[in-house]
Amino acid sequence: MSLNPASTDAKPITDYIEEGARIASILLVWGIIAVAVGWLFDDVVAASDPGVFGLNIGAIFWLTGVLNAVLYVAFRTVDHYRR
Repeated sequence: MSLNPASTDAKPITDYIEEGARIASILLVWGIIAVAVGWLFDDVVAASDPGVFGLNIGAIFWLTGVLNAVLYVAFRTVDHYRR
């Protein structure tokens, strides 16, 4: 795709829906991991322990998932404009 705003080589809407589904699946998988790890550490580690850097482990996995989705969108954007 050229950077010329007059060009109209847009993709079909189904391509954008598929990309959205991929991003949602990334967030879903990391969310499930965050809940599972958070639940496990709540049962294993004492509740008074604040976790790593004051965050609980589940929040770290959740943040990793969000950053993973943002990174995916950034790479797809670069790939889109590179073509």
